[in-house]
Amino acid sequence: MINFDDYTLEQLQALSIDLQSVIRARQHAAKREVSRTILEMANTHDIDIEDLLRAKKALASQTRPATAKYANPNNPSETWSGRGRNPLWAKYYVENGGNLDDCLINKAG
Repeated sequence: MINFDDYTLEQLQALSIDLQSVIRARQHAAKREVSRTILEMANTHDIDIEDLLRAKKALASQTRPATAKYANPNNPSETWSGRGRNPLWAKYYVENGGNLDDCLINKAG
């Protein structure tokens, strides 16, 4: 481990600039290597790069799970996004005089 206590501020800043340059170069080299590997694998399996790009776009457009909006006041591990059918705990809570707004996880306040 390097002890930086004896370095001046200017020396540390210069080291930081040099280090960032080395990091960027290594990241770039790693990306090139991964790209080369992907192209080799695609060619080996007769996969067109355009097919890969379409697959990437399709994966990116898939819906993600909804964030929980409500939590059961009696068991906070039971949550509901507010989409789809009400869970039983929400149904019973409202039927017994509760207000679903009381179950909001992030109450505006």
